[in-house]
Amino acid sequence: MPKKTQTSRRRKAKPKKTGFIVSMKQQNNLVLLAAVLILLTGGLFFTGDGITSWASTVDGRAQVNVTTQASISIPSSVIDFGTCTPGASGLNVSSSNLTAPSECTATNTTYPSWLRVKNIGNVNVSITVDATHTSNRTADSGAATDKFVYGASPAPGEFRFTVTNRSATLGCEGDLATNGTHFDAWGGPQNACTSLGYVGSHEFNVSIQIFIPVDMPATDRNATLQFTATETS
Repeated sequence: MPKKTQTSRRRKAKPKKTGFIVSMKQQNNLVLLAAVLILLTGGLFFTGDGITSWASTVDGRAQVNVTTQASISIPSSVIDFGTCTPGASGLNVSSSNLTAPSECTATNTTYPSWLRVKNIGNVNVSITVDATHTSNRTADSGAATDKFVYGASPAPGEFRFTVTNRSATLGCEGDLATNGTHFDAWGGPQNACTSLGYVGSHEFNVSIQIFIPVDMPATDRNATLQFTATETS
């Protein structure tokens, strides 16, 4: 039998839909492209030199609370006159002497010797000084043992202090007790310096002067000096 000739049948291609669907795809592509461009350029800006990164600024804060402090120190805090033997007219001794007097043995001390008072705070201060013992320059009431050195009238003992600036530029900016001030017979604090500066290394020296009467009993004497700093305006 004769073979049947097979004829290929081609399916007709469906016509592509155009119009609304194509338009929507194009719009979607445009929207997607615009979104990508926005993402890419959102962190960029254009200058005359080309594209640079976007400038973003935020604020931070630094905070500090500053207070004042009235504070002093005594780098040199001991004056030791040694062992002294007064003569018939008594004995005057000052810690500011360049050498120890012949009447005193000073194996554990050095002449001259001062109490150094230094401002280590951040404000000007006035400084007073008080002692646990007083001068016996007057016939005040109280036991003889309240005095640092003592004797019978007419030659009572004396216990005095003198303040000098440690340097010409870095010392007391106010009034100093410069004339051998007696420690108050009633034991009250007395002015040493009315204004000690704080910028730099402001300090002053305190020397001690004593007069030992000939009739003072043999004894060991110790006195404590208390310095008080108060902020000045």
